[in-house]
Order: sequence, then C-alpha cells, then structure tokens
Amino acid sequence: GVIHPWFGRAHPRHGTPANAIVFVGLVGSVGALAGRGAVLPIANALAAAMTAVFAVVCFAAWRLRVTEPDRPRPYPA
Repeated sequence: GVIHPWFGRAHPRHGTPANAIVFVGLVGSVGALAGRGAVLPIANALAAAMTAVFAVVCFAAWRLRVTEPDRPRPYPA
C-alpha cells in the first residue's frame, strides 16, 4: 500500500514489474535530458531529506530503548 498497485503489475510472460521498469526508464531519461542543472537541486534536497529521516529514525529507536526497555524486539541491537 505504499505505492500505487499499477507499479507492481507483473508482466504475464516474464514476471517482472514492467510498469515500474518503464516508469523508472522514463524518469531517468527525462533527468538525463534535463541536465545536471535541473537534477542537482533535486538530488541535494533528497539527500537533505534522507539525512533528516535517518536522524528521526535514530532518535525514535533511542527513545524506545529508554522508554520501553522490556519491549520484545525482533532484531538484536
């Protein structure tokens, strides 16, 4: 349910997610044609966003360890 089911539709013969492959190919082609000047700000914003998300996840894991130390965890720390 994270992305639209259209992307997960499998090719009847090969079993690959054909729609997703075509979409990524189109986005990559547009990015290549747009040039570095158009892609670089998007890449920088994504890098900053991923850094922020990583920090939030680390804080949440630390907070859970402090507030609920006896909670069962599927992965050892």
